[in-house]
Amino acid sequence: MIKRHNDTSKKVPFFSGMSYIEKFVMIMSPIGITYMIYVLSSFLEYVLWIRLSISIGISIGISVILLLLIFLFADFMSKRDSY
Repeated sequence: MIKRHNDTSKKVPFFSGMSYIEKFVMIMSPIGITYMIYVLSSFLEYVLWIRLSISIGISIGISVILLLLIFLFADFMSKRDSY
């Protein structure tokens, strides 16, 4: 009996193949987005905890959308390259 190995189940670390600049941007961009939204929401004159919750919530949403778009684009390009 011959066992076949599935090559698609390889685990690749998240930061493999990235330069230091790409790693820095991937880590610092959500922090920067959160800070920018917090500073912009200071003009609304809400209390501190409301501004923090608004800025953290919006930055998590933006980060998830951006990472999803990057993942879908990379998946599309990898499937396109394999044909």
